[in-house]
Amino acid sequence: MGRGMNDKIQIAVPVQGMVFPITEVEDDIFATGTMGKGIAIIAREAAIVSPLKGKIEAVFSDNHAVGMTSEEGVGLLIHIGLGTHDLKSRDFKVFVQKGMEVEKGQELIRMDMKNLETAGEAVTVLVTVINDNEYKDIKIYAGDAGDLSYVAMEAIR
Repeated sequence: MGRGMNDKIQIAVPVQGMVFPITEVEDDIFATGTMGKGIAIIAREAAIVSPLKGKIEAVFSDNHAVGMTSEEGVGLLIHIGLGTHDLKSRDFKVFVQKGMEVEKGQELIRMDMKNLETAGEAVTVLVTVINDNEYKDIKIYAGDAGDLSYVAMEAIR
């Protein structure tokens, strides 16, 4: 479906886990909405997948985050952890690069959960709609995402 064709864009989770509003995280940059409206997920698995079909716009140099745009125009930041900018890139294996087209469910990053947990890092995955100002509303659906089909957000035009 092309840009502008759908008034509600459903955004699935990139990882199984407990979903809650990003406003509840202990990080002012994310909690205040500076990076966009979104969700946080306490991850239960290591693989981070694309929540939508789209294009990779950026891969952070230390491999803890990717930026992407869905085919409908939703800009997403998928960021692993709070304080992960201090961790080493070895804790993350990236399977995509800038400019790549990705399918919904395609693996983007695999994290070393054991290393992250040993470093005292809560394995929280943050997903924000970075162009949230282009939408009337971003609806958040908190709950237990037992599979990757769980719709955690809707961008409403």
